[in-house]
Amino acid sequence: MFNNFRIRAALGAFALGSVLVVPLAADALTAAGTMAVSATVSASCAVSATAASFGIWTYTAASSASSTITVTCTNGAAVSSVGLDNGLQPVATVRQMKAIPPPTIGYGLYQDAAFATAWTNAAWPAIATYTAGVAPATFTAYAQAPPGPNVIAGTYNDSVGITVTFS
Repeated sequence: MFNNFRIRAALGAFALGSVLVVPLAADALTAAGTMAVSATVSASCAVSATAASFGIWTYTAASSASSTITVTCTNGAAVSSVGLDNGLQPVATVRQMKAIPPPTIGYGLYQDAAFATAWTNAAWPAIATYTAGVAPATFTAYAQAPPGPNVIAGTYNDSVGITVTFS
C-alpha cells in the first residue's frame, strides 16, 4: 500500500511538472504581412424604354403617343447624348411602322409635346452633359403619326434603336 502511494505521488508530480513545461502562447512565433484588395469600376450605362403605342390609328386624324426612356449609368459617368435612330424601315428620314403585307404608317419622334423638335441620333434633348448620379435619368419621347393613306387593317410595328454616348 505504501508502494502504491509512492507510485501515485510520483505520477502526480510528473503530471504537474509536464503542465509547467508546456510552452505558453506568448512564446509562439508569428509573422505578419499584408494582402492587397482592389476593384475596378468602369463607366457603363444601360438604357430601356416603354413602348409608344398609338392604339387604334385612323388615317383621318393624327395620333400621338409617348415613351419614357430610362438611362442608368455608373455614378459619375458623363452622358453626352441620348440618340434615337430611324427605326428598321425608314423611307428617307421618315420612320415607318410596317405590317405584313407591306403597307406602312409614317411617324415621327420628338423631344417636346408640341412635336416641334425632332429627336434623332444627331438632335437629342439638350442635356448639355448629364453626370450620372444614384438615380437614373428619364427622358420622354413624344411620338406622332400624322393622318395618312387608308391602309389595310393589321398591326403595324417598328423598333427604334437608342444610343447613349458617355464617358
